Amino acid sequence: MVPQPVVRLCQTRDALPPKIVDRQLHETLPVQLEAQVRRTVEGIGIGGHEFDLCRQRQATRVGHRGLHRRVPQALAVGNFERDPRPQDLDAVVLGAGESEELVGAGSQQADGDVDPVEACARLADAGADVVGFNCIRGPATMVELVEQVRSRVSCHVAALPVPYRTTEDAPTFFAFNDPACDVLPADGTFPAALDPFSCNRYEMGAFARRIYDKGVHYVGVCCGAGPHHIRAVAEALGRTPPASRYSPDMSKHAYRGTDPKIPEAYRRFGHQGE
Repeated sequence: MVPQPVVRLCQTRDALPPKIVDRQLHETLPVQLEAQVRRTVEGIGIGGHEFDLCRQRQATRVGHRGLHRRVPQALAVGNFERDPRPQDLDAVVLGAGESEELVGAGSQQADGDVDPVEACARLADAGADVVGFNCIRGPATMVELVEQVRSRVSCHVAALPVPYRTTEDAPTFFAFNDPACDVLPADGTFPAALDPFSCNRYEMGAFARRIYDKGVHYVGVCCGAGPHHIRAVAEALGRTPPASRYSPDMSKHAYRGTDPKIPEAYRRFGHQGE
């Protein structure tokens, strides 16, 4: 069986206010994006080339708070004026759910933006098959947004956080500060010094289980993910991928195991300081 084609587009920051994005770029990106989609759909029609990829979905990554208005409705759902999209393609439209300090506190009034949840609701109303969020936010600061979107829309909802311990004070992985390290470069922890803020596999599994139980079924992990994160998400949702053979089995660990062959002295060593 031939897999359903997938369309992948690059992320755009067109939704950022003009004070951050060059005005000319701000005005021309919608046209560029529509041209990309047209070329992609035409490519699928002549054999699919590189677009028969992952999850059998049309993964259209367009950003952020203003995507509902900056990306034309025709782009969001593929209903082009001249050439309608093939009906077997789904439109997956994800934003990042940017924080106020990046978007700008006054941009909603000045720029016509709405909050990320409302943006997803409008995309769903326009016909998107999947809406939601990916990247920049970790599980702790994405979960509430995703749950709000789930309560607002009837289509599928996606959540693909970065595997980092974002907080209310640092809602995205751009915002971390590491006072314990005095050798950081001037630009801070992102992107090469995020190690102290990493989520472990159990945190990612717990996030996946929580949102899946709330009806969010397009689940993954974005930038910074390791194989153990992906495996933990799959296992938390009841899957047993081939890589599950590498999942931790502490029963035969020399100091922390439960196997009766492990000497008691070893076990005491492994539990010292507890």
